[in-house]
Amino acid sequence: QDRSVLGASRAECVRAMESGEQATSSRTLASPGGSVEGEIVIEQPPTKRARVEEVEEAEASAAQEAAAAEAASEAKAFEGVRKNRVACLGRLVRLAQRIERVWDAEDGVLRLALQEVFRDCLLSLRGHKDKDCAALAGLGEKMKSLDMDLRHFLTMALPIERQHTRGLR
Repeated sequence: QDRSVLGASRAECVRAMESGEQATSSRTLASPGGSVEGEIVIEQPPTKRARVEEVEEAEASAAQEAAAAEAASEAKAFEGVRKNRVACLGRLVRLAQRIERVWDAEDGVLRLALQEVFRDCLLSLRGHKDKDCAALAGLGEKMKSLDMDLRHFLTMALPIERQHTRGLR
């Protein structure tokens, strides 16, 4: 739709603007030092669709930043309880439950960030003094790709929850 109207008069430029085209008008102006060639370009302002796309991109960027911040806070919270067996397992269970709750929210941005933290937390349990915690590191190694469906994630997370929480026994 960006057809140009070259050499257009003012009226033609206005018509081109109304129809959504770009218009260019070339003029020769007389001046005391001789004639000067000039060109006037009239462009359409961004369309509503372009503005909507800009807003959506800004919202997506904000969602990614928020997800990264939440993931960082979860990782920091886990580091604080990593050495305590009960607190460590409780944090892992709560993180898995949170991932399940936000599974379909925000195009999966937060879910993927939290899944990455979950995997990193599991991997950090290698060499833990408690054998149950050290055994969970194997689950982190199995999470090579974070692009999985909910059922696959729950297949890995639910045994942790069942084994290490009283509420489900």
